[in-house]
Amino acid sequence: PNDISFVYICKLKDRPGELLVKKCIELKLPPGPLLDKLRSGEDIVLSDNRVICSKDLVGPEDKGPIFIVLECPSLQYIDSLLSNESILQHLSSDLVSVVMHFTPNHVFTDERYQQWMRRLGDSVDHLVLNDDNPKQSHVGANQLQIQLNLIDCKYKGNELTHASLLYGVRIVSLLNSGSLQSPKLRLTVVDIDVNAFREEAFSNNKFMESLNKYHSLESQLVTETQDYPEIIFLGTGCSVPSKMRNMSGIWVNMDSETSLLLDCGEGTFGQLSRFYGKECDSRLKQLKAIYVSHLHGDHHLGVLQFLKQRSLVTREPLLLILPPEVINWLQNCNEFVEQISHLYEIIDIKKFMTESDDKVLNRLRLNELRTCLVPHCADSYGLSFTTKSEPNFKIVYSGDTQPTPTLTTIGHNCDLLIHEASMEDLLVDEARLKSHSTTSEAIAVGFLYLRFK
Repeated sequence: PNDISFVYICKLKDRPGELLVKKCIELKLPPGPLLDKLRSGEDIVLSDNRVICSKDLVGPEDKGPIFIVLECPSLQYIDSLLSNESILQHLSSDLVSVVMHFTPNHVFTDERYQQWMRRLGDSVDHLVLNDDNPKQSHVGANQLQIQLNLIDCKYKGNELTHASLLYGVRIVSLLNSGSLQSPKLRLTVVDIDVNAFREEAFSNNKFMESLNKYHSLESQLVTETQDYPEIIFLGTGCSVPSKMRNMSGIWVNMDSETSLLLDCGEGTFGQLSRFYGKECDSRLKQLKAIYVSHLHGDHHLGVLQFLKQRSLVTREPLLLILPPEVINWLQNCNEFVEQISHLYEIIDIKKFMTESDDKVLNRLRLNELRTCLVPHCADSYGLSFTTKSEPNFKIVYSGDTQPTPTLTTIGHNCDLLIHEASMEDLLVDEARLKSHSTTSEAIAVGFLYLRFK
């Protein structure tokens, strides 16, 4: 193989032995700092001149376990793995607790690889991470998705299909393969009954009443004929992902060939993949830029995965419109983690506070793109942009902020306002403390835009 694959052998610190409390009581040792000294391995002298040795009152230390993280991407790497001296010296150790295999299924089931694993013994847990892992791992998230599908059912189906089956790859159940003697290997498979989740919703009278009311109101809405821009909310959550919502990520299709991503929290690519399925690769090709509003991780930690996934389908560098602090973070990733600078082209977000960039506008199919500072953390920005679609369509995106006139200034005459509302109204003090907006404040900003309109 041409590339180097890494194996990490990690040992946790030894844990000091427990203080033998019963013996301390028998010796009538006073509680307090003297016991702490014994626990830390220090001998003590009591007021009656008795010398108490730590080794007599502290149990044996607990040796820190070893865990191994290895990547064996193809069969060509197996011989190197088997002959590696650094790994071999740990094979006979009873301290190896867990091995994490970033290994494709055809490599994992190879007899040479299996023999190497058996040398570790039956007491070791093996965690296998590859494309054949079950995708439906969270019951609650799937239950919610199935029941929400009843509200706006654009896609119908009674079975959840494993992602790899969509691409014609056969899944091999390692659990039943018989290739490992160790009982420690098992698949984490979640049983998801689509019909049962639907029946649960149908049996709730309040749900059915609300659903019927929703469909009645929906039928009265005026259907817009304009196809673009199309906005897809991949994540509207805050700080951490949950089964209800992923973190910030808004996909905007300017037309059938051009897309922009507004913020990119971790897990955003997974959301895109689940939404588009087989179309995901073609959608990645049409992604022209990612805009990141500020430094907080729930808005930018998904960028690296997008860069790597997109590089598999196109060589065109991705425009990254970033604040200075996020630029520094990305440059550090490029310097210390992985060479990725060829995958992107950076545009400083501050540039659009005072001027335009024709190259960016043309690539994104926009007439205008403007940014402004907003009150949140340092270097937080709001955004407005106007599409070239007919008729033109203006969108304002607040990012994280409390209500601010700077956003109102660049966003006047907008057609769509996307404004954060991280806090409920009762938490207005917390919203001020963290520079977020409440629900009512976000609605009030919307009414302000309507007045301008």
